[in-house]
Amino acid sequence: MERYLHDFGFSKYLLIPGIILFYIISYFFILQYPTWGSYLISLLNFQVLFHFSEFRRNDFLRSLFSTIDYHKIRIIENFLGSIGTIIMDQFQNLWTKQII
Repeated sequence: MERYLHDFGFSKYLLIPGIILFYIISYFFILQYPTWGSYLISLLNFQVLFHFSEFRRNDFLRSLFSTIDYHKIRIIENFLGSIGTIIMDQFQNLWTKQII
């Protein structure tokens, strides 16, 4: 992620504030449109998770790490990629939509 920001000319120190700002805006979006807002935020979350599962990226990780370490890395990054959406849906009591 840091390399992508550097390629676009942004500082790596904007990553965490950018993620926090995204979830704050998403939270107010869900408050404004509770019917379908949660689905849209979940769709954006899936887009992030699809980026994590890119074939070349996973092939690169497999070549660097052992199988156990590779699976640990994938679990941690999937958890970190979706924790914001999970917390936001918990605050709005929309967790049943996460199960579906």
